[in-house]
Amino acid sequence: MDRDFDKELERAFQAYKASVAVPEPGVAFNTSVWAVIEARRSARLFGFWAKALTSSALAASLLLGVMTSKPAPHPEPEYLSAIIASNSPSPMDAELATAILEADSSR
Repeated sequence: MDRDFDKELERAFQAYKASVAVPEPGVAFNTSVWAVIEARRSARLFGFWAKALTSSALAASLLLGVMTSKPAPHPEPEYLSAIIASNSPSPMDAELATAILEADSSR
């Protein structure tokens, strides 16, 4: 049974080989193959839009990465003093404000 299968497979391969035309390699074989490949690549509109979308996504990612890496602005001590003076003081607020001002002045 295995021999029958091998013979049948061999006949199928021979029939396939006979049906497919194999170009003979010559001096310009490699360049002509690449010319056909490049012609197919450049003719695709989808490839252009895919490259454009990928490039814009990369640019947006870099821009957002740079924007989020900037340190957050710290309020000035004068601004904090004005907020503390305008609100009714409570013991907890005073301790918190003092800690903020001390931390900001130690920079």
